Amino acid sequence: ADLRVARELARALRRGEPTAEQRRVAEARIAAAKTNLLPARGQLEPKEQAALFQQMAQEASATVTRVVDSASVPAAIADYLARENLPARLRLSTEGEITGLPWSTRPLLEITQGVTDGSDEVSVTGSYAGIAETGTLMLVSGAERPTTLNFLPETHIVVLPAGRVVGALEQAW
Repeated sequence: ADLRVARELARALRRGEPTAEQRRVAEARIAAAKTNLLPARGQLEPKEQAALFQQMAQEASATVTRVVDSASVPAAIADYLARENLPARLRLSTEGEITGLPWSTRPLLEITQGVTDGSDEVSVTGSYAGIAETGTLMLVSGAERPTTLNFLPETHIVVLPAGRVVGALEQAW
């Protein structure tokens, strides 16, 4: 994957394949790269990272609901919508970890999938990672994860497995 990205960058910059010397210099720089300093709060154990992520996200005005397993996600979302007086209509990303949830356990939810035109009030997507030290999310976009779902609906619900919470941004990369 890294080689493919490097080739795409070279093509975009209108450069040819690197010479053996350029490749050697690049590989030496990568091998000698120093790890950035990670703050102490980014070096916690996984359970502590999840708790810190929740605290930091809530300080940034996010609502965080923890569930025992992925099968509990549709119920937690339905409860959130009811509690916040939001419509029981969701626009889902088409990624398998979201569409594979047991939505049929909540038959009153009206579910559509894919890109939004801005008329959807609530969207549900997955997340690549949660950053504990800041309470922020790392989202990716693509055919299964349209960026419109992140920005156009008034309410964006993100499903983040606890195992994807990392201490610091550098660890997510």
